[in-house]
Amino acid sequence: MKIVKAILKIALCISILIMVVVAAIAMKNRRCETVEVAFVPKNSAAILTQPDVLALLTQQNITCINKKVKEVEPNKISALLQKHPYVDEVSGVYFSGTTLHIDLKLKQPILHLYSRQGNQYLMDDKGFLLPCLPVMQARLLIANGALNQEYKAGLTDTCNATLHQLYVVASAINRNPFLKAQISQLYVTGDPSNEIEMLPIMGNQTILLGDTSDLENKLKTLQTVYKEGISYIGFDKYSQLDLRYKNRVVAKIR
Repeated sequence: MKIVKAILKIALCISILIMVVVAAIAMKNRRCETVEVAFVPKNSAAILTQPDVLALLTQQNITCINKKVKEVEPNKISALLQKHPYVDEVSGVYFSGTTLHIDLKLKQPILHLYSRQGNQYLMDDKGFLLPCLPVMQARLLIANGALNQEYKAGLTDTCNATLHQLYVVASAINRNPFLKAQISQLYVTGDPSNEIEMLPIMGNQTILLGDTSDLENKLKTLQTVYKEGISYIGFDKYSQLDLRYKNRVVAKIR
């Protein structure tokens, strides 16, 4: 009786193994029907989309649709996408059924810069400079004015004192949902001090920030003015708001 049970167990194991092998062979002979690209985080700025990724694969003569699963090269796809300047990490390239999944972690740009020479580039939340490619459609905080630094791969905000100040200000605004919805532009003045001015989305006033000293307090004061003052008085009453004085705002009436 024990021998019979042992034989049955062995037969069952062999059957399962055969089914797994057959399923694996059948899977490899299947063809890729769809490609799904997922971005992390899901609310990433619109710097790269699924059509952009698919177009990039096509440009490099990498076809997936209607190709046998066993002929698709996940490692090749991963290596290609990892080189893209907007991709922080390729989390995975894998099949689920006949769907090829590509999971990407994107870099998070916070600033769109225009140099004095008219060239454009981006800066991400870690301070790295990124090229401004045609696929980039995200609405970002803009920085311009006396900005002489040009884009070069691998550079960070630390390569230039003005860039570093812009990074510090943009990071602080990006962390504050209220101010992020209010401020549209940073302007670097051309005087020797290279101070920073801010322009709002609503209203037509210039906000004099100065440098980044006591920045959090300056922005907190500005937020209070917007919530408790300007929103009631009107956005166009003042032509200038000066934050360069500690714990107060000097307003210039239009």
